[in-house]
Amino acid sequence: MSISINNKSLSFELSADHDADDAGDQLVDMIMYKINYHNKKVFSDKIRLGVRNEESIKRIDELKIDLDNVRELIKQAKISNSKINIHSVNTITIQ
Repeated sequence: MSISINNKSLSFELSADHDADDAGDQLVDMIMYKINYHNKKVFSDKIRLGVRNEESIKRIDELKIDLDNVRELIKQAKISNSKINIHSVNTITIQ
């Protein structure tokens, strides 16, 4: 992991190899967390504001496609007995 910090931003990079089961667990959990976040947002906006949060509904649909793609990738890795490298570069900036 490498970290770079300046006055208005933070950048960090993570990279690790995982067996297919571990990678699948991590990636599915991350996507499900995001789906649940948007489901709660949709529910909250409907209850509190009486509106349908189309942006979150659209994002949920996109995340479900991502979830299917990740599951297919994990399936292929298991079949070929391959490891999976998860590499992430994140930048957080104050605007």
